[in-house]
Amino acid sequence: MRHEVNKYDWQQVGINAMISELSAAVLLDQLQMIDDIQTKRHHVWNIYQNELHGWANKHSIAQPYIEEVCEISAHCYYLRFNNAQQSTDFISYMAQDNIQVLSHFRPLHLSPAGKAFGGHVGQCPNSELLSDTLVRLPLHPYLTESDVQRITNRIQRFTK
Repeated sequence: MRHEVNKYDWQQVGINAMISELSAAVLLDQLQMIDDIQTKRHHVWNIYQNELHGWANKHSIAQPYIEEVCEISAHCYYLRFNNAQQSTDFISYMAQDNIQVLSHFRPLHLSPAGKAFGGHVGQCPNSELLSDTLVRLPLHPYLTESDVQRITNRIQRFTK
């Protein structure tokens, strides 16, 4: 959030997982509204899944696949592009319309701490491929129908 790193990045061994009292108060309020929040998140997730289906198939872009016996948490919605350049182009394209989409993660073995323990490029090729090609779309309960429509319309015009 402070833009000190451009992705989730493991900097060193250990973690400080304590939250402040203010953060705890916000979390408590959100927990009390969990059903409403989750309903809204699922609604946005389903719009992305349905509205982008034809576009994704046409351009061989992978959408999340959920087995029928599974239930989604709707904590994120992603698209998986064919290569790193295409995902980078997509992120830039969306930014031109002030829509922030983000890469999802950096493989732990390529983070500063991972490299300190011997991590190197090529060690986990599937993780590296997903890191380079997976892009998260905006997904939170405060997105309006208009916001989601603007996002999906913009995505459907991306052709690279």
